[in-house]
Amino acid sequence: MSLLGRFLLSRRVGIQVSYYTLGNFLVAVASIVSFPFLTRMLPITDYGLISLITTTLFVLNTLSKFGIQHSIVRYQSQATSGRYSFDLRTFHSTTILAMGGMGLAVTLLWLAVLWLLPMHWFDDPRLPTLFAATSVLIFFGVLESCLINFLRAEQRSFEFASYLVVKRWASLGIIVGMLVFVSPDVRSFYAATLLFEPISIVVLAFLVLGRNPITQISRFAFSWPLFAEMVRYGIPIMIGYELTDVLLHLADRYVVQAMLGTESLGIYTAAYNLCQFIQTIIINSIILAIMPIYIRIWEEKGKKAVQDFIYNALVWYVIFAVPVVAGMVVVGPELLVLLASQKYATGSVIIPWVVAGIVVNGANVFMGAGIFIGQQSRILMPLFLLSVVFNIILNILLIPKFGLIGPAFATFASYAMLLLAMAVKGARWLPVHIPWRSLAKASLASAVMFKVVSTLNFGENLTTIIVRIGAGVVIYSLLIVVLEPHARAIGCLVWNRLTRVTS
Repeated sequence: MSLLGRFLLSRRVGIQVSYYTLGNFLVAVASIVSFPFLTRMLPITDYGLISLITTTLFVLNTLSKFGIQHSIVRYQSQATSGRYSFDLRTFHSTTILAMGGMGLAVTLLWLAVLWLLPMHWFDDPRLPTLFAATSVLIFFGVLESCLINFLRAEQRSFEFASYLVVKRWASLGIIVGMLVFVSPDVRSFYAATLLFEPISIVVLAFLVLGRNPITQISRFAFSWPLFAEMVRYGIPIMIGYELTDVLLHLADRYVVQAMLGTESLGIYTAAYNLCQFIQTIIINSIILAIMPIYIRIWEEKGKKAVQDFIYNALVWYVIFAVPVVAGMVVVGPELLVLLASQKYATGSVIIPWVVAGIVVNGANVFMGAGIFIGQQSRILMPLFLLSVVFNIILNILLIPKFGLIGPAFATFASYAMLLLAMAVKGARWLPVHIPWRSLAKASLASAVMFKVVSTLNFGENLTTIIVRIGAGVVIYSLLIVVLEPHARAIGCLVWNRLTRVTS
C-alpha cells in the first residue's frame, strides 16, 4: 500500500485525527457563536481588558506547570508497560500532586505581587480587582492541563474531545446568561467563568481517574526521582516551547496596549481571535494527534517508519493548510464585520499575516520531530527565546510606522524564523523531507482559487461569504485532485465508495 493509503486508511491515525478534528470544530463553533456576543455586548475597552487578563493568566499558567504536562505524553507508555520502576498509581500521584502544588504556589505568589504593585501601574482601576479575582484560574488551569494530558497520552481522543466540547458550550451558556441577565461587562464575564471552572475540574477528574479519583492519588505514592526526571524533561519544553510560544502568540498584546491603547488592543484581539478559529479547527487537531503517534512509531518500528509517516503527514498538512490561508484572506474582512460588527473592521488588515503565521507555526510539530523524539527539549529554549526577542523588537520597530499590521507581520516573521531553526536542529536526530512539489501544487491551486473567488461579490456580507467559501472549496478540490497524486488517490477512493452506495 502507498504512503497515502497507510496514512489515511490507518485506523489509529484516522480515528485519532477525526475525533480531535470534530471536537475542535465543535469548540470553534462555540467560539464563533460567542464571538459576536462578546464583541457586540461588551465595550471595546472591556474586550481589550479580557485580552490582557487572559494573556497574563496564560503566562502564569504556563509557568505553574513546569512543563510536566509534556512529560505525561512522554512517560505514560512507560508507566503502563510494567518495564520501568514506577507504576500507573505512582505516575498519577506524582504528576497530579506536583502540578497541583505548583499551581497553588504560583496562584498565591501572584496575589502577593498584586498586593505590592502600585495602583498607578494599572491603566484601568478595575484591573487589580479583576486580576486578584481571576488568580484562582491559574490553579484550575494547571489541574485541567494535567488531567486532560492523561487522556491525550492514553490516546482517549473521544473522551478528550467530548470534554472540551461539553465544557466550551456549557461555559458559553453561563457567560452569555450572565451578560444578558446580570450586566454586559467584564466583571460578569469572569464571574461566570469562576462559577463554572471548579465544576468542570471535578467532572474531568472522574472521567480520567474513574469513579473514585481520590483513591488513585496518594502522597505515599509520590516519587521524587520520577518527579525530578519529568521536570528535567519538561522544563526545557516549558521555557523553550510552551512559554515562549505563548509569548510569541501574546506578547504583542502588551506592546499594542502600551503603544496604541486599550481600544486598539480590543480591535487587534478581535481580528486575531477570528484567525485562531482556524488554528482550533485544523492546526490543533493535527498537533494533538500526530506527536503521540510518531513517538510510538519510533519506539515500535524505528527511524525509517517515522520519516515515512511524517513526510506523508506533511503532504496532507500542506494540502489542507495552504488553501486555508488563501481562503481566510478572501473572506476574512467580511467575516470579521459580520461576526464582530463594523466597529472592528479596521482589524481586518492583520488577517493575512496572522493566518500565515499560525499555519507556519503548526508545521513545527513535523519539522521539529527529531527534537521531541530524541528528548532534546533543552534545544528548544534558546530557539524560542530568540524568536520572542525578535518578535518584541519587531513590534517596537513596526507598530509606530505601520500600526496594527506591525505586530501581525512580526508574528509571522518570528514563526518563520523559528520553523527554520527547528528544522535545522531537529535534522540532527531525524531529517524530515519536505514535500516541495506538493507545496508548489497546493500554492498554485490556492492562487487560482483566490483569483477567481475574490471577484465574487454580492454586496451583502453573509451571501458573499457563503458563495466564496462554496466556490473556493469546489475550485481548489478540483485543481488539487488534478495536480496532486495523493489527493487524486483519495478522490478516487471516495468516488468509488459513492458509486457503490448509489449503485
